[in-house]
Amino acid sequence: MALRWLPWGFFFFILFFGLFFGLTDDEAYYWVLAQTPSLGYAYHPPAVAWSIAISQFFFGPIFGVNSVFVVRLPAAFFAASSVGLALAWLKKSGASVSRFSGAVLLAFPGFFALSWMMVPDLPLFFGFTAALFGTYSLCYDERVSFRGSVVLWVGVVFLLLSKYSGSLAVASAFLSILLFAPRSRYKLGMTLVLSASLIGVVPILYWNANHEWSSILYQIQERHAGAGVSWIRGLRFWGAQTILAGAPLVGYFFFALARSVKNPSRVALPLRFLWVWILPAAIVFLVQPLFSDFKPHWAFIVWWPTLLAFAFDSGTAKTGYRRLALFQVGQAAAVSALIFVSCLFPVGSLALQAFSKNPDPRMDVTNDFYGWPKLASFMREKVEAPYRQWPVLASRYQTASQASFALEGTSAVSWIPREARARDEWRPLLVSDGVGPVWPKLTSDVLYISDNRYDAPPEFPNAKCEKSWKLEANRWNYPAKQIDIWKCLLH
Repeated sequence: MALRWLPWGFFFFILFFGLFFGLTDDEAYYWVLAQTPSLGYAYHPPAVAWSIAISQFFFGPIFGVNSVFVVRLPAAFFAASSVGLALAWLKKSGASVSRFSGAVLLAFPGFFALSWMMVPDLPLFFGFTAALFGTYSLCYDERVSFRGSVVLWVGVVFLLLSKYSGSLAVASAFLSILLFAPRSRYKLGMTLVLSASLIGVVPILYWNANHEWSSILYQIQERHAGAGVSWIRGLRFWGAQTILAGAPLVGYFFFALARSVKNPSRVALPLRFLWVWILPAAIVFLVQPLFSDFKPHWAFIVWWPTLLAFAFDSGTAKTGYRRLALFQVGQAAAVSALIFVSCLFPVGSLALQAFSKNPDPRMDVTNDFYGWPKLASFMREKVEAPYRQWPVLASRYQTASQASFALEGTSAVSWIPREARARDEWRPLLVSDGVGPVWPKLTSDVLYISDNRYDAPPEFPNAKCEKSWKLEANRWNYPAKQIDIWKCLLH
């Protein structure tokens, strides 16, 4: 297949790039979850933690348990596999597969420029692309292939085990089979999707049934809570999408949608197929920001199949989208370059200095990658031996996770107080009369960790706490991270 080198080249590039700086707070948290593999977790299904656990099982003995390589290897695999499956779909759909179409597929800066980061969206995109490719094969191949059936089945499993929003794509797979597959393949298609759905759903339901349905309720009740209609919030969402997805891609979405509504009979079959995968997520994630709070990356699952359609259309002279696709590639290259450079150099601090002599390091989120990798050596050099043996606590999952990753093998770390839904996610330390959600009484002296982003002091009711050590990390001459270590003594 043409461009067979592209997924491999992207895999090695993104993996290598991700080795130059520390973990994000969320990556550190998913690493903590991987230390106690479970059928579910407080905020997401288990695919992201399981992926890190598998990577750690095979490569931890070589690179170390708390290795950036171990955490980010699955991310590179899922991202590169998504690219490979997308190219395979383009070829199967009859589209032109060239270096240009490969460039268009990678022209998604909000996703691919950040795909070194191991988050649930990576296995979700892999599952989405696998399910889409497998369903298309089932619908349109002359003969049903074993490979296509396996890819479809695996894709549906990953969709459900990655994020709850993956269920929208499972619905797309069902609908695609009903609309496009020959009747003789209905039974096979439904069997594949239903059996894979069962495998994906059972662990999630079992975990939730034993945890007061807290993870599902969080997604339904808390995550999408808001204060009603806000046009400002809606505009903010669309502004973010024009940067992270690309203004040409957003424009193409509306152009192609209007074209499909106006002349549906003239739309190519592959594009009709893709609309079944685009619209369910679009109805949810492109409208939801108007009514409740949002995170920009939630809509990425809309833009990915739209980008597949864009790559298909841009290789067809009749549609006239090639010039728009060139603008998409250009914008994506510029935004991606800015993201890559910002991860390695304090670009944000340099820009902020134009407005303030002492820029707040928290304004540059890439500063969060720095400082934590120095914590273990700092404690060995600055913290006296007796205190280094004390358990370490933090009151935010972000600081607790970063400290746990940095101090693995040297200090026991936990998140206290924590929410009830997360009670089983951390190894018990037996240093308090409870783990939360309110501040419990301590049963032993502990160290407490905070940083300049999450700087709330400890509030243990029966302990006296004081800041005793401070780790300061700079990027060039700009402050990046301050980590405070507190002594909390019983009184």
